[in-house]
Amino acid sequence: MSPSAQPDLTARLDKVRQQIDLAARSVGRDPAEVRILPVTKYTDEDAIRAIRGLGFQELGENRVQQLKARAGDLAALEIDWVLIGHLQTNKAAQAVRVAHEVQSVDSVRVASALSRASQNLLDEGERDRPLRVLLQVNTSGEEAKSGFEPDEVRASFGELLKLPALNIAGFMTMAPLTDDEAVVRQTFADLRGLRDELAALHPECDLRELSMGMSHDYRIAVEEGATTVRLGSVLFG
Repeated sequence: MSPSAQPDLTARLDKVRQQIDLAARSVGRDPAEVRILPVTKYTDEDAIRAIRGLGFQELGENRVQQLKARAGDLAALEIDWVLIGHLQTNKAAQAVRVAHEVQSVDSVRVASALSRASQNLLDEGERDRPLRVLLQVNTSGEEAKSGFEPDEVRASFGELLKLPALNIAGFMTMAPLTDDEAVVRQTFADLRGLRDELAALHPECDLRELSMGMSHDYRIAVEEGATTVRLGSVLFG
């Protein structure tokens, strides 16, 4: 993205904010409750500098290797990187060194690996707080999607809460790529319902975070309670 393209980015961001405002107010929500997480997977460094210049400190990346490279190359921008893509357990230690937050914790094995890596960095003085994570749940039921099954989350949540050096802040999901709005809406509503159920069982936990909704379905996600929407093409073109 060239400097001359920044007005386009600003215009797209304004439109997104208007849509979030409309969607939130239509269900009695405060639009300020919704975090826009720009996803930079397909963008260049100029675009990252441009979105950072518009006040966004938290940016999402899908792969650990690209996150590592960008965290190094763009260190001067002081970006808080959020990993949103599938994470292999053997890359957990790398992720913890560069990620401010991991939204794609899709198994007890991944959570345990992140916990060990986060604890090691805390012990070494290289982190000053537990790693903030979200549990990815496959509420769409699609076999190709990663994530805990809802019943797996229910069964393992107590075990997950015992893992040290992790701050479980909520949940993440992805809806199917479909034009059937009812299916998309149900995917998001099911995650909200699961969160509400577990929050009631564990009042000691702050599970407010619901990361759901991308460029094609973020308005529905906001109507169904999303606190974070992960946006790429609708912002960057």
